[in-house]
Amino acid sequence: MQNAINPPLRPGQTVQCFRCDKLVSEAKILPGKVHGMFICEPCDSGKTYRIVRHYFKGGHRTIRSGLTFSEAREHCSDPETSSSTCELARNVRRTEKMGQWFDGFEEIK
Repeated sequence: MQNAINPPLRPGQTVQCFRCDKLVSEAKILPGKVHGMFICEPCDSGKTYRIVRHYFKGGHRTIRSGLTFSEAREHCSDPETSSSTCELARNVRRTEKMGQWFDGFEEIK
């Protein structure tokens, strides 16, 4: 979103979302608020997400819930959230016991 109230960020510029405290490269200025306050799009939407661990042999379970989009995306981008890329002993043991798995996220409705 770009206009006089919501100027674009400079390339590489990050700002801190006042709601989730994450540094984000795309944010918007809250209209009617104190100048310089930024909120990231996921926080502004009010949506929350849950992390769901999926097992290829069947089944799934919720790992965490109540996350922002950024938090959920950050979790799932970690190599330790998939049996094909994990290296920690506990995750390797999980793979040996349960078979292939991965973490994904979904919006809580």
